[in-house]
Amino acid sequence: MRYTLCTAALKSSRWIWNSLRDARTLDMQLGEESITDFFLMNLRRWAPHPLKIKTFTKREEATSGGDWEWWFTGPSAQWLGIRVQAKVIKLSTNHFEHLHYNPKGGPSQCKRLEQDAFNNRMLPAYCLYTNWLSADNKMLARLSGRRVFRRTEYGAALVSVDHVAALQKLGHHKLEQIVPYMKPFRELFCTAKYTEQELPQLVFRNITGMYPLAGSFDDRRWTESETVHWFQYANREQFFVRADAPVYVYRLLQSDIGTLELNELDQNIDRITVFQQTASLA
Repeated sequence: MRYTLCTAALKSSRWIWNSLRDARTLDMQLGEESITDFFLMNLRRWAPHPLKIKTFTKREEATSGGDWEWWFTGPSAQWLGIRVQAKVIKLSTNHFEHLHYNPKGGPSQCKRLEQDAFNNRMLPAYCLYTNWLSADNKMLARLSGRRVFRRTEYGAALVSVDHVAALQKLGHHKLEQIVPYMKPFRELFCTAKYTEQELPQLVFRNITGMYPLAGSFDDRRWTESETVHWFQYANREQFFVRADAPVYVYRLLQSDIGTLELNELDQNIDRITVFQQTASLA
């Protein structure tokens, strides 16, 4: 059975939530790369027919984690890139222990992610793999915005780089401190008008509309300059939605992924995923 792209993203996020729930019950910890592999498998399994998803992974999982590039394209061959850091919750503590990774002798991972994204005309983002106990449903009361989702929809959740940078300044990495600023991954695709738009425009308009108001934080130590997040780019669609993608993205689509030469990639990139819309998603 095939679903809409919105439903495929929802089901895939719920799968992550349920898998982390099972791991919690069994006193196990799942790794980011393992979750990501199954996340992509499920998206491919449930995605609507006009959507192709292709992935290349460069190297094995590391403690700090490399960047993950998402590329979205449609029939008109325009492109949108999002540069992502994926992080999984540590189930024994409900902390994101590696959220604020600081490599020696360089900028923080968050700052580098932002710089690398903008240097390549991409949006930066964090994708958090999340679960919490049903007894902790007070978490839902802390979620920002007017719309509250089912907790299982936060299996894969997005957080802006601006949020993460400000959280780092405060030393916050607990789930309860981060959850107010999480948005379900499926919100990239779920809109009443999505069949009228191509994938790059759809995703750009959805992600830049996730936090419509600057200063939407519940901690007065945050300043407005620290809370501009994706909304600040809403009027720059022509910059981010572009006519071409890097050469390695085309090679990924046109050739066997095993032949993609490693020296073509930024050293910080571990994984590339292309979401290619070949016809209307209606």
